[in-house]
Amino acid sequence: MTDRHHPEAHHAIRVLWLIKGLGPGGAERLLVSQAQVRDQRGVHVRVAYLVPWKDHLVGELADQGIESTCLDGPREWDLRWAGRLRSLVRRERIEVVHVHSPYVAAVARLALRTLRRSDRPAIVVTEHNRWPRHAPVTRLANRLTIGLDDADLAVSEDVRATMGPRARGRVEVLIHGVDLSTAAALRAGRDAVRSELGIDPADIVVGIDGSDNSIAALAWALAVARPGTSIEALSVWDTSPIAVGADQFFFPE
Repeated sequence: MTDRHHPEAHHAIRVLWLIKGLGPGGAERLLVSQAQVRDQRGVHVRVAYLVPWKDHLVGELADQGIESTCLDGPREWDLRWAGRLRSLVRRERIEVVHVHSPYVAAVARLALRTLRRSDRPAIVVTEHNRWPRHAPVTRLANRLTIGLDDADLAVSEDVRATMGPRARGRVEVLIHGVDLSTAAALRAGRDAVRSELGIDPADIVVGIDGSDNSIAALAWALAVARPGTSIEALSVWDTSPIAVGADQFFFPE
């Protein structure tokens, strides 16, 4: 008989990707990219998410043969989803839970710790964002519980550097690359879209959705652009481009 913690060579490891929502965000899109290149023979993956209306990528994951389960936890103060997570892990005999959200990770660590050792999965957490951007309570909870993880990853050295000294020492930086084939396919419509929006082919375009990540991307573009370069900050809610001159901004040393 195959033991869950000592699988035979032909046994596919049962992995649960756990995230707050499956909206069109950076971490969420990363799951879709990982789904496309995963080891389908050696790893059996399913996804669980909390926020019911953030289900935009459920279909794309299904196209890759990955089932998604909503744990129905749209409000952070309502922790009943943690019980549903425990049930899912036990029912599906999950061996590894890979979490992609700091709030979700803090709660999941404690919930999964209550399982019997024979049912308890390994916990892996990927940090996608700089810690100062987390809410103070989330940051504290993450710091207090991170020691329960079996492995911790950060998507960049910049993210790792913002973590506390003890947490930073246990985190490995794993750079996630870009799917070049998908990016190359999108180039075919580049000129047509720019023409439709009245954007010059030489301009730099930064998509803005109101999140900290998109604002940071705009700030980075402004910082590295040559004086006089035209940068189009394009809102995903309003297709009217906003022209910004890089030489109009001051960045302190």
